[in-house]
Amino acid sequence: HELLGKLTVTKTDSETDRPIQGVVFDIIADEDVIRDGETTPLIKKDTVAATITTGADGTASYDRLPIGAGDTAKYRVVEKDAPKPYVVDPTPRHIQFIRQSDEATILYGMDWENTPQEGHVILNKKDTLDNVVEGVTFDVYATEDVVVNGQTIYENNQKIATLTTDDTGMLDIDGIAIGDDGDTRLKFVEVSAPVPYIKQGTGEYPITLKFKNGVAKVDGEIEATNDIATAQIDITKLDDDTDDPIEGAVFDVYARETVSLPNGDVLVEKDEKIDTITTNAEGKASIDNLYVDADGTPYEFVETSVPRPYVIPQETTTVTVKYKDINTAHVTASATITNMTTPGIVDVIKDDSETHKPVEGAVFDIIANEEIRINGKLI
Repeated sequence: HELLGKLTVTKTDSETDRPIQGVVFDIIADEDVIRDGETTPLIKKDTVAATITTGADGTASYDRLPIGAGDTAKYRVVEKDAPKPYVVDPTPRHIQFIRQSDEATILYGMDWENTPQEGHVILNKKDTLDNVVEGVTFDVYATEDVVVNGQTIYENNQKIATLTTDDTGMLDIDGIAIGDDGDTRLKFVEVSAPVPYIKQGTGEYPITLKFKNGVAKVDGEIEATNDIATAQIDITKLDDDTDDPIEGAVFDVYARETVSLPNGDVLVEKDEKIDTITTNAEGKASIDNLYVDADGTPYEFVETSVPRPYVIPQETTTVTVKYKDINTAHVTASATITNMTTPGIVDVIKDDSETHKPVEGAVFDIIANEEIRINGKLI
């Protein structure tokens, strides 16, 4: 009878020890296998003698490997394919069947582990001025069930980690499981940011990691941006007596505190003039894109001009606007400023034409020689 070798390979997950089904191996002759009394090789060197696939128990066997006429027969086992997310291990395993007796079969067992592929994601955070942003915190969620070799690693909407950007504006997460279907879908959800930053849109950044054979790890990268919170201040200018709107009042607007980014970059200097605004026919004027901070930023409105017959107030108006939260891109504030008219004074001296003594009790009507209007209104 012909002496044969039997090879059994047991394939397991290197992390869980669970058996892996569906791993394919080629068994290849490392040398010519020649039967006793023959010169033509039964199996030539580097020829595939058999292809085997692991079953549900993680084992694959082949029991028809010829030993040939010699005392040994050398083969190598090469992993040809593996189910996702396992990475094919291309390193051949060399085996040798040694004749010890005339027993019909020589047994050889081999344990072989596979490591499931993992994912790695980097997120880079900058602001709209291209500054890196440190201290932004994200929650990382799976957005589908992730199953590896029949075992659920992440459930849909499961939070995987909470991470914060470093002083380079970067965070990264390693060791993300890749599912049996070859995909792992995640989302990075921005939950907090330093003042005065706000999230863009929903603040959610989805990413899909796809299995790639031949590498132990697949990489993904996210570019995320923070907007800078701003404010708008609306001014209404009214007549002090009538509450009618005053058109054409002019204000210089000044920041009365410095506003800076967390990295120290100054957005606006203390006492910096921001703009000049003028009220419209409705008595309104607005200024937008004002920077804010957590403690509140005061902006002073200095009236520099007003139509006659109004008087510029001696006191200026200061309005403070304050950063609210990561979800509020724009805060608003308002103020109403009134103007008094300039009164006209007429002095009449009545005296006797002969004695030039003052005459008491004379009554006069003061009659306009032309139309008099204030703020367009006939007086």
